[in-house]
Amino acid sequence: MAFSDFTSKQQEVYDRFRNTSKLKKQGIVPSISIQQGGYLIIYRHSPRITDVLGEFSHRVSRIVLSIICDSKNAHTTIFDFKVSDNFPPESNLLKTITRVVSTYLPLQKKYL
Repeated sequence: MAFSDFTSKQQEVYDRFRNTSKLKKQGIVPSISIQQGGYLIIYRHSPRITDVLGEFSHRVSRIVLSIICDSKNAHTTIFDFKVSDNFPPESNLLKTITRVVSTYLPLQKKYL
């Protein structure tokens, strides 16, 4: 790809980011349909991280329309599995995932 092609394509991407007309018309639309489900393992951050993130996020939201991240919703998704429409939960699989996470949680605390 020629450099001029790259910069042209990049400009299109930036223009889409800057175009807020759809956001103003529809609001924030989640990317996961309401009927979807699955197994998610998330890591909730400590206040040491979420306090700084929350302060920064509030400052950004005063300038542009944005989702505010703070201690209530800030997390890192570590794992998602079997995300699908009309998700059927499986009790045995959930127990296995819970056991694995419980087993390795102390390691995570040791290194983070």
